[in-house]
Amino acid sequence: MSEKIKVDGSIAINLPNVVMHLDLKGFPPKISYLKSLLTKLQELGVTGFLIEYEDMFPYEGRLLQKFLKTVASLGFDIIPLVQTFGHMEHVLKLKEFAHLRELSLHSNVICPSKPESRMLIRNMLEQVIKFHQNIFPLKYFHIGSDEVYHINKCRQCLQRNLTKSKMFLDHVKATADFVKKISPKTTVLMWDDMLRNFSIDEWKDVKNLSVDPVYWSYGSKEKISHIAMYQYHKKFENIWIASAFKGADGSTATLPDLKERLLNHLSWMVLIQNYKFGGEQNNYSFKGIILTGWSRYSHTSPPCELLPVSIPSLFLNLLLIKKFKDGYSLIESNDLSDFYNRNMINDISRQLRCSKLLDIKDPEVEKCNFDGNDLYKTIAHCDEVTEDIATSIEAIIKNYTDFEYIDQNIKWYNKHLNDLFLLEKRMMKKLSAYYDRNYVTEFSLHLRLHHLPSGEIDCLIGLLVSMFNWRLRGPGFESQFINKGLRLYIFDQKRCYQCHGPSRWRRAAACRKHVVVTKAREHKRLDSRSITTPVLPRQHGGHTSTESMASSMRLRNYTRESQQQNKVVWYECVL
Repeated sequence: MSEKIKVDGSIAINLPNVVMHLDLKGFPPKISYLKSLLTKLQELGVTGFLIEYEDMFPYEGRLLQKFLKTVASLGFDIIPLVQTFGHMEHVLKLKEFAHLRELSLHSNVICPSKPESRMLIRNMLEQVIKFHQNIFPLKYFHIGSDEVYHINKCRQCLQRNLTKSKMFLDHVKATADFVKKISPKTTVLMWDDMLRNFSIDEWKDVKNLSVDPVYWSYGSKEKISHIAMYQYHKKFENIWIASAFKGADGSTATLPDLKERLLNHLSWMVLIQNYKFGGEQNNYSFKGIILTGWSRYSHTSPPCELLPVSIPSLFLNLLLIKKFKDGYSLIESNDLSDFYNRNMINDISRQLRCSKLLDIKDPEVEKCNFDGNDLYKTIAHCDEVTEDIATSIEAIIKNYTDFEYIDQNIKWYNKHLNDLFLLEKRMMKKLSAYYDRNYVTEFSLHLRLHHLPSGEIDCLIGLLVSMFNWRLRGPGFESQFINKGLRLYIFDQKRCYQCHGPSRWRRAAACRKHVVVTKAREHKRLDSRSITTPVLPRQHGGHTSTESMASSMRLRNYTRESQQQNKVVWYECVL
């Protein structure tokens, strides 16, 4: 949004619902931390919470009930979200439900044509709805239904001779009708993206679908389909919109991009402030906005930005929405920075208790004093350290065979390895204030495996050790990194089976053989087989999953360039 930002300060946006998304899947914050946010969120205009439980339900049972009662007693609405079509990996990954997949190789979409599928979905819906009805009347319920990438693919679906759009509508209607059957006064919400590209003919099939669509868009400049908006206006009673205060800046992002997140919300506010449908004189009143805050892009993806470090983004955008709702005299501006400096900078700096005004061009969030700032500083420091390592790796690998660089590279490795270990220890301590132990461990592992490009630091360490093992028999170097859970690359298969620790021999968790043919600067892996495969479960909330950490824990294979044009055999020892 580099062009002039035009706002009408005399018009207050009618936006009854301002809902914060709590994405608990695989990474729920401590309930004590969530409780500590309630008063401030209410002050900033939050009216409700969209709670996406996924594999976390019932999330410690009584503890969750107590939290929900507290939330309801403060006047917040609670909107449970249950995925009912796409994004069903947390169910379809399990052996007993794998046969319900639309495609056997993909666990994200359920087959809508199998009677067992509808039975499973209804059981899930009934459990969640009744759980909440025992605490308070359920005003809204969200059935997901976004990003259903595989429709009408399996044999059973193809035999129904339906179009993809008709099959999608039939399933969503059956789901929404079931919610209304067991909770008649509940309004059903759904994500809109599967409806967005319907043709005019396909819209003719949309009949008696009792839902409110939620038009989501997380970009810095909204490209809204006004044709879709018009169809929603004709077919449905209300339209919601959805932005993102976190979880939209990359699947492995660690900190939200404040500027991008502000642009996303500002473009939405500017759009809806004077939004009119053709032939109507009055501005349309959207039912509400959901500020999404994704913890993962999908069930099998690694965690992205955490809630505590995303508070600056959340508070900033809630302040923006509040100003538009209150009809605050916003000043027209030449660009985003100008708009922010004229309308936002003082308020957000005060809310975050910053020691200096928070500049949107180069926000020094570390100089603020919000709950979560210590963790923010730690993760920001981790980003700096890993970026420094990544920029150094290429040069080190390029020169690793030159003896004059050996000592220099070993010193570099020792320094950075020590920095990473100290940083990881510090981060786990900071994380423990907001998350339980299992999630702290996973996030630390995620940073170790995903921050550095293609695991090059592991490859570098292995090459140094295998090439110059005779130089590394000094005091404890080898046992130091072996004992830290890193990979060891060696040419001796026997040593791969029994890797040496600081005081004893122990068996490696996995040993992989690699056969590489090198020619000039090209290399090709011809063979890789796992001799022993470790079991890497994730445990949380009474559940155990061996698949959910697959993306974070997946063993990676590396190849080694050689100066010679011959076959090289080496082994990857994973401890």
